[in-house]
Amino acid sequence: MHAVVTSKLDSSKQTVKVKNTVETEKLKREFPKIFEAGIGTFTKGELILTLKEEARLKFLQPRKIPWALREKVARKLSRLEALKIIFPVEYSDWGSPVVPVLKSDGSVRLCGDFKVTLNKYLEIDHYRLPKVEEVLETLRRGELFTKLDPSEAYQQLPLAKDSKKLVVISTHLGLFQYNRYPMGYQPAQDHFRG
Repeated sequence: MHAVVTSKLDSSKQTVKVKNTVETEKLKREFPKIFEAGIGTFTKGELILTLKEEARLKFLQPRKIPWALREKVARKLSRLEALKIIFPVEYSDWGSPVVPVLKSDGSVRLCGDFKVTLNKYLEIDHYRLPKVEEVLETLRRGELFTKLDPSEAYQQLPLAKDSKKLVVISTHLGLFQYNRYPMGYQPAQDHFRG
């Protein structure tokens, strides 16, 4: 959890941002696990990836990582492994090259390039997004609004055992299989919303 920011609408309907540290501290005491350091875990089940009938195994070798990013990628892989989000494997039928994305703070986000391997072979459950008008109607009588920003939200979702073998990234340091939802997997948004 990055922060708890509360906005209150006053009588003139203008938005006033309020960062109430007393309320935040109260929430931290009442729900300590939510505010622990590290990545949380969704506890209401595991996500299952379902392959289409025409699915064909596909493994791609790792792409070249620019020298300037190699150390950052290695640190990120090490961190993900320490958090038990990924683990090394010797062999895999599936393998997607990793794509390092440089973030504004200088760190790296690692995404598997699943669009060239896995995404086209997966069954996707689509969830209807509400229209803007529907959201505004829901909020129109609200007085107090809170934005909760879960840290690395997708990676809080565990994968089912049989689904893990599908999401393997090939890197310059070897193969790594995901225990949790990977970045770069196409249906992630639909599953996360669902």
